[in-house]
Amino acid sequence: MLDTDNEQLKAALNKLDLSKFRPSFRESFFYVLLDILLLSLTLIAVYSVTTSGYYFISLLLSLFAGNLFFSLFVLGHDCGHGSFSKHKTVNNVVGFCLHQFILTPYWAWKKSHHRHHMFTGDIERDESFVPITQDNAESVLGVEKGNKKSFFVVRLFNLITLITGISFHVYTVYNPFTKCSHFLPNKVFLKESDNKWIYLGTAVAVLSLSVLVYLTFKQPIMMFFMYWLPFMVCYHILIFVTLMQHHHPDDSKWYYSQDWTRLKGALNTFDYRYGALNIIVSKLHHNIANFHVIHHIFASIPHYKIEAATKDLVGKIDANYEPKQFSYSNYIRIIWSCNYVDNHSSEQKHYPMKSFEEL
Repeated sequence: MLDTDNEQLKAALNKLDLSKFRPSFRESFFYVLLDILLLSLTLIAVYSVTTSGYYFISLLLSLFAGNLFFSLFVLGHDCGHGSFSKHKTVNNVVGFCLHQFILTPYWAWKKSHHRHHMFTGDIERDESFVPITQDNAESVLGVEKGNKKSFFVVRLFNLITLITGISFHVYTVYNPFTKCSHFLPNKVFLKESDNKWIYLGTAVAVLSLSVLVYLTFKQPIMMFFMYWLPFMVCYHILIFVTLMQHHHPDDSKWYYSQDWTRLKGALNTFDYRYGALNIIVSKLHHNIANFHVIHHIFASIPHYKIEAATKDLVGKIDANYEPKQFSYSNYIRIIWSCNYVDNHSSEQKHYPMKSFEEL
């Protein structure tokens, strides 16, 4: 159970009935088959229209295929959390196959992602979102106090990595903060017993990438529309979604380890409602963007039960819970103003994110 410094809340957490939110292999596998079917039909259509030279239609279909790539990523993510099935072997086999298709190192990312869940919101120990603090913003990012040009360059770089999704691949190949790779053994988030799975995943990734590169040289336009553009769209969505889940321009908080608990970190993630896009976010993306708070509290709840779990459980845990309404203005404000953590002073023992102009 999540740790908390509130004993009354801890007692309430222990009394929650989670039995109705357990995963069903039959239901989970239905979504795998459905996504694979939709993706297969979409890629057949992409091949057909690209062969005929209708590149604009190829572009539209490829963008849709990218959403389906992301859907497979989400299902593999569920496998890593054990929310796909009650059986570890099933979770790992299905998750490995789904993630290898989109060149994600399943086993290593599963482990590092668990570390992120363990230490969400901890300035010193969070794995995925290692915040830049006021103390090291200049040395790490290369910005200079009062230098608007350096602020612009860093923001432009961040925007490019967001649009292309390349920051995820940089993170998995070599994380500059933890100085380790998801494709090689390390002692940061892996154990020695994980090494055989890391080598297997890396070997399959190298083989898959080699085949993809070969096919790209043979049929560059076809492979662009059938794989590389959907691949880029997939990881753009991933970076976009995780950015929104863990930031809000008016409400982001970070803690030092002595003042942090897992529950504080979990409740400092955000659920967003996406208006007209909710049907894509809920159905196509398996609810990963709009019901994230409960996922950080109970990661074993499958995506098809997470909406019901949010309605049933979150209000009992946090009386102030309220989902945020997504807007492009807030999205721009996150990119513009959530640049570093002001770790110099805080009476509340949590630290806000600020813009470079406030350095």
